[in-house]
Amino acid sequence: MSAQDPHEEEALGKIYDSRLARRLLTYLKPYKGRVIAALILTVLSGVFVLAQPLLVLRLLDHAIPNRDEQQIAWICVAFMALMILEYISQYTYILLVNATGQKAMYDLRVELFQHLQQLSLSFFDKNPVGRLMTRVTGDIEVLNELFSNGVTIIIGALFMLVGILAILFWLNVKMTLLALCILPPILLVTRYFRVWSREGFRAVRTRIARLNAYLQENVAGLQTVQVFVREDRNLDKYKELNKDHYDANIQTIVAFSIFFPAVEIISSLAIGMMLWYGGAQVFHATVTLGVLVSFIQYLLKFFQPL
Repeated sequence: MSAQDPHEEEALGKIYDSRLARRLLTYLKPYKGRVIAALILTVLSGVFVLAQPLLVLRLLDHAIPNRDEQQIAWICVAFMALMILEYISQYTYILLVNATGQKAMYDLRVELFQHLQQLSLSFFDKNPVGRLMTRVTGDIEVLNELFSNGVTIIIGALFMLVGILAILFWLNVKMTLLALCILPPILLVTRYFRVWSREGFRAVRTRIARLNAYLQENVAGLQTVQVFVREDRNLDKYKELNKDHYDANIQTIVAFSIFFPAVEIISSLAIGMMLWYGGAQVFHATVTLGVLVSFIQYLLKFFQPL
């Protein structure tokens, strides 16, 4: 079959299909208890993270000014305890979600193999084996990321963002409103990055399917290739397909290389504004040093999920 198979494009489908997403999530139903446990762990981890800057606030605004050595010691012990609990919860979470994802992938692979065995011979005549292997192996690994990290990480990130935002408003409303002015540029950059990277990843999937299909056809028909002395011509074609795959990967690399530094620069500007404005407020005694330090710590954590 030609490498320019029309099937390669139809495999892309919609950018997002809610029915397909719901169908994929059904593979997690047998492990609902594990998923709930993972959600609890990610929320607990978020609570441990959110509590740490509050201890810094207490230390700078109360314990140190009052020269309360006992309180300072207790704050240090509590801070270390929170970090240990955060580590334990994250460690358990990582083990749990990855084990659950692998179990779901095991079920999916078995079902997919059974489905392939029941397909008609005409299906395999119309679809290159290389392309099918890409779908069965490469795409399964992509789904593994969805099962292992996608759902719980999104919920955990939302919990962190909402929690941090609530604490920021509690600490200082004016400083929070000023910090939120930086969100529109970040959302704009994120929007363009999603479109750019999504197209890039879709192109990579198409190119690798085409590359594997062509490779499989040449290996299977190697005797025919040698009989008709097509080695050089087929090699040139393979180089062309390989170059297309390379270019598609470079597109995604460029997208990431622009996005993350851009977000870093924008978030650094927000921190700089807070240091300038908050420092002036500390100088005029309208904001305490502890509030400023903890506010900046929360702001740094706020930008991480973005």
